[in-house]
This record gives sequence, structure tokens and C-alpha cells, in this order.
Amino acid sequence: MLDDVKALGNPEVENGEAIGRDVRSGLAPLQEVIEDARRDAAAIPDDPEGFEDGLQEVVESFGADLGTWGDELTTKIQKYDARELAEAFHR
Repeated sequence: MLDDVKALGNPEVENGEAIGRDVRSGLAPLQEVIEDARRDAAAIPDDPEGFEDGLQEVVESFGADLGTWGDELTTKIQKYDARELAEAFHR
């Protein structure tokens, strides 16, 4: 995933290089969030009750971690006044 984003290069907007750097560095924690969810999912018990409870825990934890990651990435890129970039994200 990170290699694919790196291959895209930097956005062609003011501060594009810095924005690209912040986005790329902000994606690394997402990889950790996904790996944690995979590890947690692999540990879900096979019995029906344990499975249901375990799945609910994984989904809630993943959702919270994903939200935290998104907030952190948003904070990183909000410091730039790049209207073109914002418009591109909303297309």
C-alpha cells in the first residue's frame, strides 16, 4: 500500500512535497492498525458465543483505532491551505 502511494508522487499543489511527505508518513500507522486487527481476528474463538463476542471486540477496536488514525492524518494535512487538494479528495 505504501509503495503504491509513493509511486503516485506528490500532489501538484502549493506545498505538494510537504503534503505528500505528511500523507506518506501518516499512512504507516494505518498499516499497524490493519495488522493489529488481523492479529486480533485470528485469535477469535471458534465457539458461537466466543466468536460473536470476539468479533464485536475486534470491530469496535478496529473502528476506534481507525478513527484515531484518521484524526491524526487530518491534523497533519489541515495545516496546509490547499484548496485544490481538498477539492480532489471530494471528487
